[in-house]
Amino acid sequence: MAALLRDIKRFIDFTLSKMKSLFVKMKPWQLVLLFAFAYLLPIMVSLGLENSLLGPPGEEFAIRSIVTFFRALGMIAILVSLVIFLWKWFIGHYLYDLLPDKEEVNFKKYKLSLIINLVFGIIWGLLFLTGFVFVLILSTGQIPYLFFLLILLVGVNVFIFARINLFPYFASKSILQSLPYRAVTLTPTFFRFIRTIELQKELNEIYSRFGNSGKVDERTI
Repeated sequence: MAALLRDIKRFIDFTLSKMKSLFVKMKPWQLVLLFAFAYLLPIMVSLGLENSLLGPPGEEFAIRSIVTFFRALGMIAILVSLVIFLWKWFIGHYLYDLLPDKEEVNFKKYKLSLIINLVFGIIWGLLFLTGFVFVLILSTGQIPYLFFLLILLVGVNVFIFARINLFPYFASKSILQSLPYRAVTLTPTFFRFIRTIELQKELNEIYSRFGNSGKVDERTI
């Protein structure tokens, strides 16, 4: 039994290590394709179900189109949230291992923020995927209060974890520019995805310098 548990642990550690390496070494164009896949796959699946299960357009075509839209939106919310969670989780661990001044970072708070964002994404996705929101709107004629409660919780979450959510962006610049973590600043941008692409480029550069060493010996902060 003990040997089996050790083998399982080794397998899990090996898998996590490979996934971390995969996300860190991923080229920016591959990351773009990954996100595009996460957005487009649910749409294709929903349209496929619409055509194969529900038959040709008829009198209920408008309602069926709305259902298809909600279904696709729900799957997109879940899949994109999962991809973002995995990407930020593994690159966050990689950068944290390389960061000399770890005491400046509340890494548990960072991981908690990722889990909360994933949970919110799944909740939103299920609400749309199951048609719960659609049914409530049709039956009551009003937007359900659950919508406003979730929006409020999302706003609170964004406010509480605003800085820690940017940890990978700060950490990568700290490592590359030989600066203390607290001294790093980010250039304002209205296009968050551009910053994500820049981060992936920086991850590639960091990996080419330090690999999986787990420490940065080439500099002193």
